[in-house]
Amino acid sequence: MALGLGRTCIEVSPSIRHAYTAPADARDGEVIISTSEWNADHGAPDVEVWSVPGGILDPVATGSTEMFDVGTRARKRLPRGSQVRLQTYVFEAAPAGSTLKTQYTTDLTEATGWTDFGATLVLDSTGRKVSTWTDLPAALLAAAEVVIRTMVVSI
Repeated sequence: MALGLGRTCIEVSPSIRHAYTAPADARDGEVIISTSEWNADHGAPDVEVWSVPGGILDPVATGSTEMFDVGTRARKRLPRGSQVRLQTYVFEAAPAGSTLKTQYTTDLTEATGWTDFGATLVLDSTGRKVSTWTDLPAALLAAAEVVIRTMVVSI
C-alpha cells in the first residue's frame, strides 16, 4: 500500500527573552525591579526550521522507514525555543497504525544517536495533520548543531 504526503515541516515555538532595562523613575536613588520588567518571556511567531517536499512512498514497508531517502536529512542550528511540532498533508493514507515522526542526532556523522523529537502524526486518514506541541529535549537545546530526519513507522 502507498503513502502520499504533501510538504512536511517542523516548527519551533521560540522562547525570546530580553535583558532588564532600568525604568526612568526611581525612589530615593533606588531602582525597584519587578520580575515583570526583566527577562520576561514574549510571544513570538512559530519558526519553521525544516521542511521536505511531498511525495509518495510505494510500498510502505513494515517497520521504520526513512521518509523518501537520506537526501532529505538536514543539518540545522535550531533557534532557542521551548517546543516543537510536526505537520504534513496526507493525500493517500497509509495502513492503520502508521505514524510519522521526526528524529535528531547530535552525531554530525549521522551514524548514531537518533532520538525522537516527540512530535508524532497518525497517517491512516487523509487531510492536514498537525501534532501537538511537545517540549524540546534538553540534549537538543544544548547542541550547537543537529541532523534531522523524518521516519514513517508502519505496523
